[in-house]
Amino acid sequence: ILLENLPTPADFTLKISGAATDENTSAFSKEWSRFAGYNYEEERLFHGLYDVALTYGDPTVEGYGKVAFAAEAKSVVVENKNKTTTLALTATLANAIITIRTTDNFNGYFPVSKFSVTTSQDTIDFEKENPEHLFIAPQSNVKINCSCIRQSNLANEAYEHLAAQTISEVKAKTRYIVTYDLTT
Repeated sequence: ILLENLPTPADFTLKISGAATDENTSAFSKEWSRFAGYNYEEERLFHGLYDVALTYGDPTVEGYGKVAFAAEAKSVVVENKNKTTTLALTATLANAIITIRTTDNFNGYFPVSKFSVTTSQDTIDFEKENPEHLFIAPQSNVKINCSCIRQSNLANEAYEHLAAQTISEVKAKTRYIVTYDLTT
C-alpha cells in the first residue's frame, strides 16, 4: 500500500537508555525529539547494554493521516574511545489502517451510504473520497457501522442501518479491508 506523507529518518524521535555497568558509571537515558538532533560525537556512551528506540507519531491518536512508526533494538557498546557502534533499525507501522470498500452491486442497490468506525476512543466518519488512510490504535474490537438508502427509498431519504461489522483484535502493522457487497 502507498502511504502518504512519510517521515524522513531525521523526523523520528530517538531514545537511548541503559543501566549503570559498574560503580564508575551511571544509568543513561536521553531522548531527542528529532533524530537529526543526535550527534554521536557529543554523546559518548559507556560500555554496556542500551535500549534504542525510534518513534514517529503516536499510535494511540486515531484519524486520517495519523500514521505512527516504531522500531526498537538492544545494542552493546564496547569500551573503546575510538570505536563507533553501528545499529540498523527498521521502523514498522505502529498502528492499523481501516479501509472500507463497496462493490458495484452494493452501490446499485444502496446508492447512498455512510460508514463510521467506532473504536475504544472515538467514532470516526469514514470518508470514501479522502485520499489519506484512516489509522487507528491497536485494540480489542472495532465496529464498522453502515447507514444507507435503498434505490427505492431515495425520494423520501429513508436511511436504514445494516448490522455492524466487528473486527476483533486489531493489531499494529495491519491493514483491514472491509468490503460491503450485495448478492442477488
